[in-house]
Amino acid sequence: SKLVVHPLDTAKKRLQTNWMLPHGERGHYRGLAHCAATMMREEGIVGFYKGTVPTLAKAAISSAFTFATYDACLRELKGQR
Repeated sequence: SKLVVHPLDTAKKRLQTNWMLPHGERGHYRGLAHCAATMMREEGIVGFYKGTVPTLAKAAISSAFTFATYDACLRELKGQR
């Protein structure tokens, strides 16, 4: 699901950080559709997937931690019966 949502998230982050651009470039994007069109024109489809590897790594680590914690809690609760 991360791979499906990542392009939209990338465009959203670009819109959120739009004000952080140098003064002459502020307001580069007028909205989500303009942002997506500009990204496609200037960077191609690859631009939408920048940062995918760290995002997937974070999700994998987070999921592993969640399942390990769940399993440890479940074993502890079963031992208390």
